[in-house]
Amino acid sequence: MWIYVLAPWMADPGAVMLSEFMGWTWLYDPATETFLGGLSYSWGSFVIATIASVIAFGLVAFGLKIFARAQKVVMTLGILGTVVIVVVLFMYSKQDFIGAWNTMAAEHGSLNYNDFITAAVPQPARACRRAGTGGTRSASWSPAHGCSPTPTASLSSPAK
Repeated sequence: MWIYVLAPWMADPGAVMLSEFMGWTWLYDPATETFLGGLSYSWGSFVIATIASVIAFGLVAFGLKIFARAQKVVMTLGILGTVVIVVVLFMYSKQDFIGAWNTMAAEHGSLNYNDFITAAVPQPARACRRAGTGGTRSASWSPAHGCSPTPTASLSSPAK
């Protein structure tokens, strides 16, 4: 059943991000918001989700042996990606990352690291920090005025 919930994610963010990273406007064109060379966003999402559902159905319907092989490949790639990220995170310091970020930002006319961090913090989170809770906005059953504590709250003083 989960495939029906998750299949639309193959279209957005899956195909949208892939096409933007690879420059494939035939898959998704952000200027016209169309998929596959002309399908509207709604129809394109539906077609991509349907294709994903058919593939998933085929893997399960034609035997769990085929599904298990496909799952092993996906899990191996996922674990390999995680290992690569962990190795990269341990190889470089935060200052190396910030330096690389600022270099690329300057090349592409984007925000430097500190300006990006400031812009990325959502306004409600800033309001929570100003209120002294040190947390981020959340929709929860908690009576904490919609602010939930974060692990970094105890490490830094609230912004005034």
